[in-house]
Amino acid sequence: MGARSNGTLAWRARVLPFAEIFWYLDPADDEFPAAARYNYDANIFYYLPLDAVFGLTCMLADPLISLKGK
Repeated sequence: MGARSNGTLAWRARVLPFAEIFWYLDPADDEFPAAARYNYDANIFYYLPLDAVFGLTCMLADPLISLKGK
């Protein structure tokens, strides 16, 4: 997907020519389960409606979900 690492558990990828997605993987600890968080560049809403951003998020989450348990 062309992602570049921004740290130990954070990545950034250009998903469209004008939009980047940032995602963060929070490891599990004794208080909270593991979680993945997505953030988009604030300008994405000038180019895409909210339902298109949601669809893009689902499309990007599917490969990560398929890796679960491997």
